[in-house]
Amino acid sequence: MDGTFRIWLHLIFGRNPVFPLSCKNSLAKKHDEWKNSLQLLQIKPISDLKELRRNRLAKNNYPWWVRELSVSLQLLDKTSVAPAETSDLTWHIEASAALGSWPLRKDGIPDYTALVPSRAIKAGQVLAEVPDSDDARASGWTAGPGVRLTGQKRFIATLDGFLETAGGYLRVHPIVIIEGDLKGQNRHFPTGVVILGSVIASIVQSEGVVAVRGNIAGSEVQAQDGIFLTRAGRSVLHTDSNVFITDTLRHCEVIACRNVVGLDGGTIVGGNVTAGIRAHAAEIGAADGSDTFIHIGSDRLNAFRLDKIEREIEEVKANVHRIAQALRPLSATKESLSADKKCLVEALVQQRTQLENRLPQLFSLKRTALLGGTHSENGRVTVSGAIYPGVKITIGPATLKLDQIQRGRAFSIDPGKLSILNAPISEFEHRDRTKV
Repeated sequence: MDGTFRIWLHLIFGRNPVFPLSCKNSLAKKHDEWKNSLQLLQIKPISDLKELRRNRLAKNNYPWWVRELSVSLQLLDKTSVAPAETSDLTWHIEASAALGSWPLRKDGIPDYTALVPSRAIKAGQVLAEVPDSDDARASGWTAGPGVRLTGQKRFIATLDGFLETAGGYLRVHPIVIIEGDLKGQNRHFPTGVVILGSVIASIVQSEGVVAVRGNIAGSEVQAQDGIFLTRAGRSVLHTDSNVFITDTLRHCEVIACRNVVGLDGGTIVGGNVTAGIRAHAAEIGAADGSDTFIHIGSDRLNAFRLDKIEREIEEVKANVHRIAQALRPLSATKESLSADKKCLVEALVQQRTQLENRLPQLFSLKRTALLGGTHSENGRVTVSGAIYPGVKITIGPATLKLDQIQRGRAFSIDPGKLSILNAPISEFEHRDRTKV
């Protein structure tokens, strides 16, 4: 096979760089995958499943950010949806490699740093097999994302990552683990990445989640599905999802399309923090009056979204052009092509059609971003402990600068959108327990 066809094979069947999904599109895709999985089981989707998850978690007194993450990241409600029958599988991997349910912290947040490198699964690895007298449909087990079922008998991993077995589903999460530090490196990961050391003077880009057990210092981290960190200082953090901090975020530039949350005693000191929906921390600012800017639904978020959309438009146009160039010399000799090359040509044509259909969607998203289509009516900044002088809060068009220390406060925009309301956080707790 010549070099040109090898290149296009990689383009089609390898990592696809064409569709970096926005926050809204990513969630819609996951919801579609969830519905398709239910159809395989011939179970009707529950239209109010997300609200049911929120209500159940609320009854267990989980905070709002756990309910938000659970609803946005989980493909299935494993406690409500399960196959009608279950049976044992013949496992082809060590029992310890199957995680069962995903590891969680006590507060319900995924604990990515609890993953053990030795339990990683490789693409193509046979995971389990249905007993000879049965098949997968009757056994109660279903292949989820990252798993393929062959001949109704064998479950085979299609991705490198970690296996989750829960609710009758086998799923491989595409995540790699870096056991040491990243120092002075520029790394791109087509999957999620868990870094058990620190990230120092480096650039990390991920098409999944990024979780760092150590420190992030003088670095830039970009993640599609969220950033989970302990401590970060003088760094840039960008994500289409949520940022979770368990210790300190100090003098960083943060843009999160959804929420920025300080877990446990997580604090925000100095820097610029922009969130699409909410920002929460145990403390915000410092006693020395460090300038700390908290933005909800601001122009900075629109600029971030607009830049990503424009880059995706250019990538789509460039790939359409490359496909057209590759197809041009083949159009005159299509009848004489081998069967394999004909299949490849059909795949290229299909890929080009998908890209051409994607462009109008991107232009529509660009128009929305240019018009400032960020809704901050429900935006909120909450602090369970102290918020110090020097903190400036912006929600939509309204701004408030703190001139004295306050404790346990919640800030939201007034109905007229002319000023920011400052109230005790207890007034919002009941509302947080009932919805995200």
